[in-house]
Amino acid sequence: MKNLSKKALASWDKVCLPQAAGGLNVLNLCRWNKAAIIKQLWSIAQKKDCLWIKWVHSYYIKKQTFDSCPIPKTTAWVIRKILETRDTIMQQVMVQGDLLAKLGKMQNKDDSFSIKKMMATADRLQMIGIQAPMACVFCHGGIETHEYLFFECPVTGALWLRLLTWLGYIRNRGDAKHELQWVCSMAKRKSGLGAVTRCAYAMAVYVIWRERNLLRFQKSTYDEDRDSREIAVHIHIRGQNLRKWRKPLSLLSSYPY
Repeated sequence: MKNLSKKALASWDKVCLPQAAGGLNVLNLCRWNKAAIIKQLWSIAQKKDCLWIKWVHSYYIKKQTFDSCPIPKTTAWVIRKILETRDTIMQQVMVQGDLLAKLGKMQNKDDSFSIKKMMATADRLQMIGIQAPMACVFCHGGIETHEYLFFECPVTGALWLRLLTWLGYIRNRGDAKHELQWVCSMAKRKSGLGAVTRCAYAMAVYVIWRERNLLRFQKSTYDEDRDSREIAVHIHIRGQNLRKWRKPLSLLSSYPY
């Protein structure tokens, strides 16, 4: 019997990606734990009206400033872990400001990581001192910012409009913030079309960012037909096991034309 390789067939990071991004949607408990700790740190920073928060301030922080108070050796293990997270927050160079400002931006409930303008676009790289070509790799006619990439660029905007037309929407394309708000409002609807729209948006963001990296670092070519078909196939396959999706998907053509 041949020796089987013990090498994993897929990396853990890929397995933990959402299904809309090609993963299995497995929870990364390490990241969830960090997020939960940061949430508690934010509660302490905001002096939330909670008994244990008041106890932390009166017993450990006292009259000191929250962002610089030392951690006594006798501090409880849980409180120590929460306060030690301050150093982790300050190391996040992609989020500007002091500790409270960074915590506030991380607690913004309007966006997810990929929509929070935290992607390493050319303008953000320049902000932290990393030199990179500023031109959009899709159209070569604008500066690569979050807003331009999603979807002010005529190339990426055409892909998004193509998906909207495929889904049956007749509307003008707005800026990045407006489109996100519109998708969020559609996702709150109980109809299956709202969920399909949300999935299409997530896939569009994922595909555009992937293609952007391939164009920038591997000098590949962009094909709108190929990417729109990929998104449509993913949605159709995923919708086979979701009863609410079946009716809206039955009304759609196989691919966006």
